[in-house]
Amino acid sequence: MRPAMSNATPAPSAPEAMDIPGALWRRKWMVLAIVVVATAAAATTSLLRPKAFTATTKVWVKPTLINPPGSVPLPQTIILPTEAELVRSMPVAAMAAETVGSQDAPALLGRVGVTFPLDSQILQISFTSPTPEQARDGSQAFADAYLIFRGEEAQAQLNAAITKGTEQLEGLQLQLDEATTAVADTKQGSPEALEASNQVAQLNGQIAIWENAVSMLNITSIDAGSVLTPATAPGQPSTPSPAESGLRGALLGLALGVLAALTAEAVRRRRVIDAARARGVDQPQP
Repeated sequence: MRPAMSNATPAPSAPEAMDIPGALWRRKWMVLAIVVVATAAAATTSLLRPKAFTATTKVWVKPTLINPPGSVPLPQTIILPTEAELVRSMPVAAMAAETVGSQDAPALLGRVGVTFPLDSQILQISFTSPTPEQARDGSQAFADAYLIFRGEEAQAQLNAAITKGTEQLEGLQLQLDEATTAVADTKQGSPEALEASNQVAQLNGQIAIWENAVSMLNITSIDAGSVLTPATAPGQPSTPSPAESGLRGALLGLALGVLAALTAEAVRRRRVIDAARARGVDQPQP
C-alpha cells in the first residue's frame, strides 16, 4: 500500500538575522543627514544662547551652638545640607540683593548654587550671571550675607542664654536673701536655724555655679565662619562653547541616526518577508 500523502503546509522557516553593518551602509545617507542636522542645531543654539559666567566662594563653616546654663550640653556638630539651605534662604538672599543693588531677591536665588565636599566644613557658594564681574560680586555677596545672618542668629541665642542665666541668678539671690533673714530671725541652734543655714549654703553653691556659667557666656565670642577663597571674576563662560555643543549634537545625532536607520531597515525587511510569504515563497531574501 502507498503511504498516505499529507496535505499540511510546512511551517515557514525563520528569516535570517539582520545584517547590521550592511543595513547601516544602505542607510548611510540617512544617518549622515541626521548627524549634520543635530550638529548644526546644537552649535547654532549655543551661538544664540547668552553667555553665562559662574564664580565660586569657599566658606569655612564653624560651630556656633550655644548651650544655655543648666541645659544638657549638645555636641558641636555642623549639618552642611542645612547650612546649604540657609544660604538659599530668603533672608540671606535679601541681604545679598541689597549688597549688589538688586530689588529682586527671588531672582538671585535662581542663580545661586551650593555644594560641599563630604566630611568637611566647607561650603562652595557659586553664582551665575551674564558677566564675570556680576558673577564674582553675586557669589561674594551671598557668602558674606550667609556669614552675617548666621552670626546674628548665633548672637541672638547667646544673648537669650545670658538673659536666662541672669534671671536665674536674680531668683536665687532672692531666695538667698529670704534664707539669710530666716537665719537671723530664728533662735541660734534651733532646728529652724539649722535648716535655714543649710539652705543658705546650698543657695550660695548654686549661685556660684550660675555666676560662673554666666561669666563664661559673657566672654564668649561668636565666630560663624570665614571666607577661605574669595570669589574671582571667571575668565571663561560656564556655558558650553559652540564647538563643544556641536560635538555633543553630533554624538546624539549619530545615536539617533543609527536607531532611525535600523528601524527603517527592520520595517523594510518586514514588508519584504510579508510580501514573499503572500506569494508562497518559504525563505525570501530581504
